[in-house]
Amino acid sequence: MKTYQLIVTTWKATASALAAVLFAFRKRLWQIREGMPQELRTAVLLLSESPLWTRKPLCFYGIPDQVYLALDGELILVDTKSRRHSRVTLSDVIQMSVYLLLLRHSRHPAVRGRGVRPYAYVRCETDNKVEYLAVHLLGTEEIMRFASAYLRQQHGRAADFHDHGAMKI
Repeated sequence: MKTYQLIVTTWKATASALAAVLFAFRKRLWQIREGMPQELRTAVLLLSESPLWTRKPLCFYGIPDQVYLALDGELILVDTKSRRHSRVTLSDVIQMSVYLLLLRHSRHPAVRGRGVRPYAYVRCETDNKVEYLAVHLLGTEEIMRFASAYLRQQHGRAADFHDHGAMKI
C-alpha cells in the first residue's frame, strides 16, 4: 500500500509542476504576442483597477488600469486605451501624470514608499493589434498648473484646491 501512495504522491507532484510550467509558458507566449515591453514581462502585476487617493499635493482620486512592480522595486504605470489608431493624447499624459502623483503620495500599503518611474506605457488596442507606447510623464508643477486651470474653468475663479474635494481622474 505504501508503494501505491508513493506513486500517487509522485504523480500529483509531477502533474502540479507540469501545470505550473505550462502556465508560465502560456503567460510568456501571451506577453510576446502582445508586444509587452521586456521590463513589464519581468515585472509583477501589483495593482489592477485599484482605487487610489491622496491629499498631497492636493486631493486626487483615480483608478489606474495596471501598476507593475519592476525588478528594481520601482512602480510602472500602464493604461489601456481602445482606439482606431495607436497614439498618445495630451489627455493621456495628464491622466497618467496624475496617477504618478497618486502613486507617490498614496497611503495604499502596496505602493507606499516605493519609487515610481517618470514614464509610463499607454497600451493601445486597435482593431487588429496591441501596441505599448512609452510616455514621459509631467512633473508636479506642470500637473498643478493643469489642475489650477481646470478648477478656474470649472469654478470661474482662482483655484483654492482644498475647497473642492478630490479631483476624480
